[in-house]
Amino acid sequence: MSRIPDLLGLMESTNDFYLVAPGRNDRSVYIQVDDICELAMKSWLYEDTLNRQEQAMKDLQSQKLVSSTKHKNALRNYFNGSITHHQLKQYLNIVSDKNKRNRLNAVLRRHKAPQEWSADKERGFKNFEEVIAELKVLKPIADDKGCTVQEHQELHQVLDDIIERRRNRNAFFHDHKQTGLTITQQNCLSALTDLYRLCELLFSDALTKEMNKSAWAVCRLQIIAIRLKQSGVTRERSLSIYEGYLRKQKPLTVSPSFGFYEYRLLHEDAFTMYEGVKSEFDQQIIAQKREVERVEGIKKPTAAHLYKRQQAESTATSLIDTWRDCFGEEWKPPLL
Repeated sequence: MSRIPDLLGLMESTNDFYLVAPGRNDRSVYIQVDDICELAMKSWLYEDTLNRQEQAMKDLQSQKLVSSTKHKNALRNYFNGSITHHQLKQYLNIVSDKNKRNRLNAVLRRHKAPQEWSADKERGFKNFEEVIAELKVLKPIADDKGCTVQEHQELHQVLDDIIERRRNRNAFFHDHKQTGLTITQQNCLSALTDLYRLCELLFSDALTKEMNKSAWAVCRLQIIAIRLKQSGVTRERSLSIYEGYLRKQKPLTVSPSFGFYEYRLLHEDAFTMYEGVKSEFDQQIIAQKREVERVEGIKKPTAAHLYKRQQAESTATSLIDTWRDCFGEEWKPPLL
């Protein structure tokens, strides 16, 4: 059973905690994100093993090496560690058949020996760095032909950043010489956005399918809001558009116990706000595109005209990148 809904529930509550008091809750959110990252990685490792087991079962059935209920049960028992590799060969009745043994081993290698994954080991539990190391093995930067897999390369960078945060957190909790955990708002935003990207890179289409359900409308919008805040460091225009949208909204009656304006607005009508933010970006992109077209229509443009065109093109490109990052789709010009 997928843990994606559990992860999204934890993400939503963590996002709430951040948005209700940015700056004040940074340290707590930073620590909470670290725990959710660990859960996400362990959940993926377990689910990935189950998927590889299923594919291995199908491959062995197609090769007629597994052809009965007895065979299936033996393979499942091998996967969960109840029987050894030699015992599996005995149950499949292939001990004396070298060709079949080789085919069995080839399938198991192809699916990376999919024995049931567990955080347990012979003594104690796998530590954080061991879990990340296993992930990196299953998601190598280079494929079998030596070509770089861009998504895997990005995942490795995210994992490296996550492990540095864990070391920082551990120093705070376990080093008696460290008196405090200093976390800036940008540190916190980077941790949150890395959590989102980690889950996107690991769970891919399954995460998108779950998040598109109406139950996660608030969570989707939270992630957009937090990514816009984080992008303000490199894309100030994007953040200013979002903040401009917030300022245009009608005043809300906010209970002192309910939190800040943005938090309440997110929960007031997530669907309307989602479409509103989207529309605001759409209008700004169109405006920049039209400015480019206007300058291109000038027969003898001056240096000032060319500068305006360059600025408009740069702004439009940046806003389209933000659109893709936040809304998960390519921006499309309106139909005439």
